[in-house]
Amino acid sequence: MAYSRRTCKMDVLKAADSNPRNGVTCPSDVERFDIIVCSDCLYKHDVARAIAVLIGRALLAYPTTMVVVTDANRRGRQVIFYACNLTSFRAKTLL
Repeated sequence: MAYSRRTCKMDVLKAADSNPRNGVTCPSDVERFDIIVCSDCLYKHDVARAIAVLIGRALLAYPTTMVVVTDANRRGRQVIFYACNLTSFRAKTLL
């Protein structure tokens, strides 16, 4: 079985904005991913909220997608947990 790996760089604040005129889309808005990994991305609260929005959209479109966020004890950690738990999926800490 062949696997492929791709790294995507984007402005998460613009991608989380639902305004189509900003010209930024999230890759998971247009294609399915088996796993989405977010690493070192929770330093700012607004970024953490935007990432929660993008993760929520990805999971609504493709519920079997696995999401891994690796940012132990960063400032935005509680923000993303709170935002995730307000949506249809649950976040939990794994040590």
